[in-house]
Order: sequence, then structure tokens, then C-alpha cells
Amino acid sequence: MPESANFPEAFGNSWAEFIEEWCLGVPPATSPEECIRALHALLHHWPEHAQTLIAAQTRGLAVVANAIDMGLILADTANLPGVGHVLSRLRAGERSTFSELAVAAVLLRLGFSPALGMPAGQKVPDLALTVRTTTVYTEVIAPDRGQIEKDAIDKITTIASSLLAVATGANVELFLDCDLENLDIALLTSAVADASFTDQPIELPSFGRILKRPFSFPPVVSPSIASGTPRTVLGAARSVVDGTSGALVAVRVAVFDGRAKRLLTAELHHLPKSNPNIVVINAGNVPGGINDWVPVLRNCFQPTRNTRISAILLYQTGVLGNPLDVHRAWQMLVNKFAANPLPAELLDALSKLPTKWPIEAAQPIT
Repeated sequence: MPESANFPEAFGNSWAEFIEEWCLGVPPATSPEECIRALHALLHHWPEHAQTLIAAQTRGLAVVANAIDMGLILADTANLPGVGHVLSRLRAGERSTFSELAVAAVLLRLGFSPALGMPAGQKVPDLALTVRTTTVYTEVIAPDRGQIEKDAIDKITTIASSLLAVATGANVELFLDCDLENLDIALLTSAVADASFTDQPIELPSFGRILKRPFSFPPVVSPSIASGTPRTVLGAARSVVDGTSGALVAVRVAVFDGRAKRLLTAELHHLPKSNPNIVVINAGNVPGGINDWVPVLRNCFQPTRNTRISAILLYQTGVLGNPLDVHRAWQMLVNKFAANPLPAELLDALSKLPTKWPIEAAQPIT
């Protein structure tokens, strides 16, 4: 039993009180000593977040497990070169920087010695580590999944609204297989206007697939075009009704296809051409996170494209198990066309990261 004198007062007067008040009577999966180390680190390195937790009065193992995970990552990375600047950004509200610390902690636990924000010529990747005589650079990105989905919904809602003007007397269903960022709405509008009525989906060159039928009242949005993808599909619909006449337009898209490619393009300028490089993507902690990214990212590896990237490492975080604890599932995509492959020692270590949730655990709840 840990000494009460060593227990951080902000979280209770003793370990027993912490179990009762914070964990609601169920001890956490982490040992008392590691819990105490984590809570001290959280209070010291990220006091703003610790105080938010304390003030919220939300309790239970899910809250505690996340707090312990954060604290252990902060404790493990506290003495790494360059960590001060990252902690300053974290405390200033850049929560995405926590992903950099999480990746640094994993590399440290694998036996490497990462440094944060070390220059590589004119570039400054997030992490650097030396494996024997080779320096490997890492860029860590934590896409805001909610913002990605909001942007996509806004775009396809605009598209659906624009198409209403040329869809009078029609039910139009459109599945876009193109990149929303590069979509020309005027050309799409013209193509939809020229499309004939059909009972089966047909190709709409350069855009995707369309099913255009005579308007039926009342307008009902019922997807008839198979998405052909296991990834997240978003949709929006707009209609106008005048008596029993009108128009209905429904637009759907697999939202992460184009986004994944743009993310890689945006990160390339951070990475030097002369060294092995890893791009790490925090794929989010919602169901389907990694599955949305992997197929598209694999296709980004081509003999003349993205050769600067030696590998992509994706991870997803979940609070699960009995008792609840934080787990991360990883997936590594190795670029066989990389100009500078990863050192075998690092590749072997990364390949041992867990790729699935613990077998006894249920699906992630966060």
C-alpha cells in the first residue's frame, strides 16, 4: 500500500480515498506506485488539465484510466530533449501536441531515445531518433475527425443545394468517387442536368455514380447506390416540393479518401529527403478510425510518389477491458518504394506494437 504522505493531495488524502472517491470503489489496472507517479506528473506538467478534471467532479475508472495514461506519458517524456517547447504548446491549448508526446513515449518504451523538434537542415520534424548511425525523423499528425466530417458535410450540402436547380422533376442520387477539394460544381451541375433517367446507377465520368429517376411524391431518401467501401460514408440531401411536383437530390461520399492523400502531401515538406521518415497518424478513438485511412494510404505509395515516406504508422486509442484501462492498437504501412527504408532494428520493434485490442476486452468506449 503506497504511503499516504506521497499521495498527491489534489486527488485525495490517501490511496484508499482515491479508490473510493475517484475510482468508485474499483481499483485501476495500473499499480498504485505507477498511478501515483502519473498523477504527480499530470499535476506538474499539465496542471491546467489536472485542475479541469478535479473541478469537473466526473468520476469513475474511464476518467481515471485516461488521467493515468496521460500522466505516465508526461512522466516518461519529461526529460527528453526538446520536450519543453512541446509542453508549452500543450499547456497553451494545443491538445494535438499530446500525440507527439504519446509517440515519443512509445519509442522510448521500445528502447529508443527520441528527441522532439530537432532541426533537419531547414526542416523541423516533430521527432528524431538515431538507430546506430541512421537518424530517423517522424512527423505526428492528429487530424480532427469531427472537423473533417463537418467540412465534408458542408461541401456535399452545398453540392446538393446547387444541383436542385437542374433536378426539377427528378430524384437524383449521386455517389461521388472524386476528391471533394478539387470538385468543379459547375461541371458537375452540367453533367447531372444532361444525365438521362435510368433504373440503375450509371457512371458519371470524372465524378462518380448517378441514379436519376422521375420525381416521386413524397420525396424519400433511400440509398440505392452501393458505396463499395467499408470506410465512413457521409451524405446530405436537399428537396423542393410544390404540391406533388418537385425535386430531390441526395449526395454521398467516402469522406476520408481525398483527405488522407492531402494529409500526406501537407506533411512532406517537414521531412528531409536524405533520411528515413515516418508519418504517424492518430486515427482517432471512434469506431472505424484506422479502417477509414488504411486502404487509401496504401494506394499513396507509388514508385514516383511519396517516396520520402518510409512508413506510415497509425494508431487508435480506446478505454476498455475489466478493469478499464487505456489501450492503443497500431498498424504499420511500410513503403516498398521508399528512397530511404527504415533501419531493420526499428522496423522490427515497431512491428511488435499491438495491432488489436486485448482479446478479453470489449469494443472501445471512448
